[in-house]
Amino acid sequence: MTLLFYNLFSECDIPLIIVGESYLPGCPSELGNPGVYTMPILGYIVMVGTAGAGKSALTEAFGGFLENQGYSVARVNLDPAADWIPYVADVDVREYVSARKVMEEFKLGPNGALVASVDMLAGHIKRLREDLGSLEADYILIDTPGQMELFAYRSTGPFVLSALTEDSPSAAVFLIDRIFVERPSGLVSALLLAASVEIGLGVPQVNVVSKADLLEKEFVEKVLPGLGEPEELLSLLYHAGSPSPLVERLAETLAETGYAGGLVPVSAHTWYGLEKLFYEVSKVLQGGEHYGVSSLDSGEG
Repeated sequence: MTLLFYNLFSECDIPLIIVGESYLPGCPSELGNPGVYTMPILGYIVMVGTAGAGKSALTEAFGGFLENQGYSVARVNLDPAADWIPYVADVDVREYVSARKVMEEFKLGPNGALVASVDMLAGHIKRLREDLGSLEADYILIDTPGQMELFAYRSTGPFVLSALTEDSPSAAVFLIDRIFVERPSGLVSALLLAASVEIGLGVPQVNVVSKADLLEKEFVEKVLPGLGEPEELLSLLYHAGSPSPLVERLAETLAETGYAGGLVPVSAHTWYGLEKLFYEVSKVLQGGEHYGVSSLDSGEG
């Protein structure tokens, strides 16, 4: 299998192509001898994001992408309110807690039942740990509910995730639905929510724009990468109209901190961007070490 490797300690972002025992460095003057490259160790990848952002679809697609690279993958459904999921869950919390049954038993609305159900999961941590401990996988993908207050503002969501992942390498992937990035003010709001979730979970996070195949190609290839420059987000706001002083100040803060940069556009439908997502997630899980990135025939397009 042909793999791509990136030299994280070089300014060159062109991959080093490994074919058998030979290599073709993209920037030979900087890369030199490739040395020993460590493949990723087992890690938890937690999919978080608003309802409808495509977490379950990305869990299925990214799991398939990783399996195409030769890794073993386990998928975990952590949403007790899910009616249907597009993958076969290796661990499913609905076997322990059903939001629908909680709703009926305690006469709660949908949101209240979901919050109560996640609270109840804390009582099943031991059995869930045993379930996870029985899995033999390089990566464990965790699909979560779409109610962001569970992770941004309440303590139970972060507690459950922390108890399940324990001391294993973990990364969160926050999905920003493409409908939010089409309006600059919506992008600012989405980034603030992403920051709130990152603070709440307390684990490194990669922010992605989901359903990127539905966005204009120029926006994906030029506008999103440019958000790493401090003036670009503000330029988008001014181009769309006269932002309120609050939105303007928040955008300035996001730009100054660099939080608007690094958005990874992905598509669960076409697999666009999954190689880049793997790159970013692996940096988190390995703490910046070298790692394998992608097969040349990954199916991305």
